[in-house]
Amino acid sequence: MKEFRTHHHRGLLKAGYCYGPFDPVYNIIVNTIWYNTTFPTSQEFEVDMVCTMRHIESRSLNGLIAFLRASIPEVSEHEAMTYLLKSDLKLCRAIQMAKQEHQTPGSDEIRYKAAVNASSHPRSEEFLKVAIQTWPKVLSAVRSVMKASHLISSSATIHLSRLLGTRANLLESTLKLTKDALDMLSRYKKEFLTQQSIVRAKVEAALKKYGHAQGYSYELGLICVVNYRVGKKMDIRNSKQQYSHVNFWAIRENERRPTLFFAQFNNDEESANLDSICCPVPGLSTHDGQGSGFILWATLLFGIPS
Repeated sequence: MKEFRTHHHRGLLKAGYCYGPFDPVYNIIVNTIWYNTTFPTSQEFEVDMVCTMRHIESRSLNGLIAFLRASIPEVSEHEAMTYLLKSDLKLCRAIQMAKQEHQTPGSDEIRYKAAVNASSHPRSEEFLKVAIQTWPKVLSAVRSVMKASHLISSSATIHLSRLLGTRANLLESTLKLTKDALDMLSRYKKEFLTQQSIVRAKVEAALKKYGHAQGYSYELGLICVVNYRVGKKMDIRNSKQQYSHVNFWAIRENERRPTLFFAQFNNDEESANLDSICCPVPGLSTHDGQGSGFILWATLLFGIPS
């Protein structure tokens, strides 16, 4: 989790798309590691909370739909969505389903171009080159590394980095910002860190309460979803709403696999949160499926399906 909190979150949020030569889980991991390897940042920023997943999720879906429709142009957007849902977002399976009714498949280059354009890929030209020319040569090697263990170790991540791409000659270009822009970014960063500290403290308190009741000790891993707007407004002069809903990963003592939790707590900063709720998410807490929660688990913590 340390690696994700320090730098993998950046690659995930910028280029961790579901489309590619593998299934959705592997594609997210491959795209994340490739981006971090090829375009490293000059400064890491460690976080405990990632709450902007909806942007990459939306762009990923756009890319998946565009990829499928470029494969078989006769397919409508609605039909593409239907095929993707029926195939658990697995593009090869979705394309095979669509081929039963349509017979005009497009080339890989056309498919990937459509996907990167629809998803606003930050490095579209570089991605197209590596996806079409390089990755087909290393598919089996990448699969072997990821299937070797349920959790990808640091050494395996390094191995994948070497297989997937090489570091660009230059670090990502940095925009020269005005003083006002720098001040604004500094303020946003300060506000984020303050809010992260508040949320983490409340989540840890709720998790400790749950663990005490169960007779176990848990370590908070990563906060991955936060919704601050639950319930009624606290009062007419305060725009805050009563509760926050949070999803997070935590590891029980003497175990390696994280568990996905849900928590609800009061948004009143002075509240003791005696009414907080904390529990594992049913059906998504264990390593046994391919649903959206499992994809998130695989992405954030590099857990690999059996």
